[in-house]
Amino acid sequence: MRLTLLLVLALTCAADSLPTDPLTAGKIEYANGDHDKAVELLRQATKQDSRNAEAYLWLGRALGRKAESSNPLRAAFLVGDIKHAFERAVELAPSNDDARGDLLDFYLDAPGSMGGGMHRAEEQARAMAKYSAADGHWAAARIAEKKKDYALAEQELLLAQSSNPKPGRWRELAQFYRRRSRWAEMEAAFQKSDDAKSHYYLAETYLQRGEKLAEAEKLARRFIDEWNPAPGDEPTRAQARLLLGQIHARLGRRDDAVRELRAALAANPNLKAAHRELERLR
Repeated sequence: MRLTLLLVLALTCAADSLPTDPLTAGKIEYANGDHDKAVELLRQATKQDSRNAEAYLWLGRALGRKAESSNPLRAAFLVGDIKHAFERAVELAPSNDDARGDLLDFYLDAPGSMGGGMHRAEEQARAMAKYSAADGHWAAARIAEKKKDYALAEQELLLAQSSNPKPGRWRELAQFYRRRSRWAEMEAAFQKSDDAKSHYYLAETYLQRGEKLAEAEKLARRFIDEWNPAPGDEPTRAQARLLLGQIHARLGRRDDAVRELRAALAANPNLKAAHRELERLR
């Protein structure tokens, strides 16, 4: 009963504390996992300002997440809206690498009958390269990986990093190695990135692999201490609390795990994995 009351209070406080700006509120709901609410708010944002590229970008992202959790028939009906949102974002802000990158991913993932296609993705890659050499290499890597040319994908990601040596480029390379199960190289790339997000993803990987759990705990705590996310950014602190709770549970620290899981749900009551983990620990 006490936990139920805490969650009700958390939901009430969260609703009261949401910003009135629909774009910012939509980003927050997106990160919190309420994609229906996020879509509703972000549609409002595009109606308020039909030339706001950022609103269309986040609407496309929220629609994409909604499609992922929908049944196949419903997801198919959302594809056109996703495509329109990303294409509108690029039309309004041609140099926005996030918008072009998300549109490129859409073209790679959607079938040709629904507006996707390799040739469209390649057009986006060429456009991205005109604005930024590093982004052009990243786009080429995404296309090469889709074609299962993993050697070329790695080469392009290394070129992206050398063209723009910032933490995010090392993180992109690390995520590639993670997808390819190249664990030692993944670990080295995350360590070279050495930013808050890399700490989270490395801790998550250690937990998934059941190794270096003491180090995973330190990395999760560093993320919580260091990370100050912008609205919509992920991972969130609530997700990190969930991760830390899962690490405690794996280490046999039930009370510590319950504390972190409750903290995660207080921050974001929508975290289904935290609910499941708490039920398991009862």
